[in-house]
Amino acid sequence: MSSLDGMKDICNYVNRSANTIIKYINELSFPAVKLNDATWQSDTDLIDDWRKCQIMGIPFEMPKPKKPSKKQ
Repeated sequence: MSSLDGMKDICNYVNRSANTIIKYINELSFPAVKLNDATWQSDTDLIDDWRKCQIMGIPFEMPKPKKPSKKQ
């Protein structure tokens, strides 16, 4: 898992423009988020999974966070 910080990093990884990435986010559930400080973040593994779903024609679903285990 490799974090991508900033729209420029995301665009370089996907080899697409910022306008295209924004379109993907709005229309195709592209896995990126704009943080409070206006910095875009994503992850290479999530993008790779998103691309596979696009190729296979199935909806992409973000993985659910794991709940902490309760040890007794």
